[in-house]
Amino acid sequence: MKILGLFSLLLLFIGFFDLKSALAKPPNTAKLIVQASEAFASRDYTFALGLYKKILALDASDPQTQFSLGCTYIALNDFLRASEHLKNAIELNPALIEGYFALAYAYQALGKKDEALVFYRRGLGLDLNKPLPRNTLFSEVVLNPSPAE
Repeated sequence: MKILGLFSLLLLFIGFFDLKSALAKPPNTAKLIVQASEAFASRDYTFALGLYKKILALDASDPQTQFSLGCTYIALNDFLRASEHLKNAIELNPALIEGYFALAYAYQALGKKDEALVFYRRGLGLDLNKPLPRNTLFSEVVLNPSPAE
């Protein structure tokens, strides 16, 4: 299994969460969220990035915007900036499980395997002091990843 497949699953959450969070926002912000989500879905990541930055300027404390911005940076291969926004997202909402996996992915792309393992495990709810399970999808993907296509 490729790490890229894990990231693809994370991307599915963006559209769902963006549209869900748009319902609770003022109309101008909601319009930006829908536009950003559509741009992301059509793989216009640069345009989506600009829109998410505008949304962030309106409300920097929204974990979903931080998450979406982090995933957009991942799509643009800017893993350092992605990790900053993804850390913010899970600090603002520790229950945002997708944030842990996206942050782990960014850390892994940066070559920070130990940090990646911490966040993969947190996302899975695993005890950080127990040994990792072997011969599982988790160990196959995280400990022995195949190069991304």
